[in-house]
Amino acid sequence: MKDIDNINEEEDKLYPDKEIKPEEIIPEELEEFSKRLSDKLNEGLEKQKSKEEKTKDKKVKKIIKKINKDFKPRLEKYNRDLEIIGENRNSYSKTDHDATFMHMKEDHMRNGQLKSY
Repeated sequence: MKDIDNINEEEDKLYPDKEIKPEEIIPEELEEFSKRLSDKLNEGLEKQKSKEEKTKDKKVKKIIKKINKDFKPRLEKYNRDLEIIGENRNSYSKTDHDATFMHMKEDHMRNGQLKSY
C-alpha cells in the first residue's frame, strides 16, 4: 500500500490540478494504472534485487493482479448496472430490465415476518 501511496504522490506532483473522484473512474483508466504499475515493476528486471525489493515486487504484482481480476470487472459491471437503471430508478430486474418492483405494505413490526399471504 505504501508503494501505491508513493505512486499517488508522484502523480499528484505531475498533475496537481487533476483530482480524481471515485465516481469518475472508468475501466480504461484502471487498466492504464495497472499497466503503469507493471511497467514500473518491469523496469528493474535486469538488475539483481535484494530480498526487500523482491518482497515489494511481490506486493505490487499482487495489487496488479487484484486490479485486473477483481476491481476492473466489478467497475465494468457497476457501470453497466448504472446504465441499465438510468437516473429515475433505484433498482432493476435482472431478467426484465423494464420491470419495476412493487413494495408490499409492511406489517406493524416492520420486519416482514407477519405479512399475510
